[in-house]
Amino acid sequence: MNLLLRAAYARRWLKSSALAYAKAAGAQRVNSYRRKRAELDLQRERDREPEREFLDDGREVLYEGPLMEKIKGVKTMSLVSCVATSMLGPYIMLTRDELSRQSDLQQITIGFLVFAIGAGTTGFLSWVCSPYISRLSLSPDKKVFIAEQTDFLLRQKVTAFRVGSQTPVDILRPMVNFEAEKRHYFLAKENMKHKMVREQFPWIVKEDDE
Repeated sequence: MNLLLRAAYARRWLKSSALAYAKAAGAQRVNSYRRKRAELDLQRERDREPEREFLDDGREVLYEGPLMEKIKGVKTMSLVSCVATSMLGPYIMLTRDELSRQSDLQQITIGFLVFAIGAGTTGFLSWVCSPYISRLSLSPDKKVFIAEQTDFLLRQKVTAFRVGSQTPVDILRPMVNFEAEKRHYFLAKENMKHKMVREQFPWIVKEDDE
């Protein structure tokens, strides 16, 4: 009788263990399938070519910077503050309160500092954002890249460099990830969807994958 009870208990234990193992294995297979499916969907999204866009002069648009509007807004605020501090600095230097205990030298120093802070922060921001490419296009003969950027006064600046002249660069400067014909540029990784851009700038794409 004891042998029969032990055999029945062992059979139930083996059955429950087998069911638990089957459930765990099934869940693992489902998770693995979902993970592979997500990876395939992500790869298809990366490989999908966007609709081709051409400008009036025949250039093909390859890339558009995602942060350009925000950068323009920050630059505009910085430029306005620079103009305000530039006007405030001379006012502080030339205006003197009779009850003020500050000497002329102290007042001139304060005015100069106000002017320097406004101009310095605006100049630094312009220097940081100057490599940012708002639009990258390809010439009709497919031999030259045309990069559109903004200058200190928010005006459009257009530069060109030969296809294949771009190289990776490692310098202590923000918003720079390649160099072409002795000039520094920056492309945002998340908007590099065009096949030619990914092929011509593989080091930036690899940074995105890492």
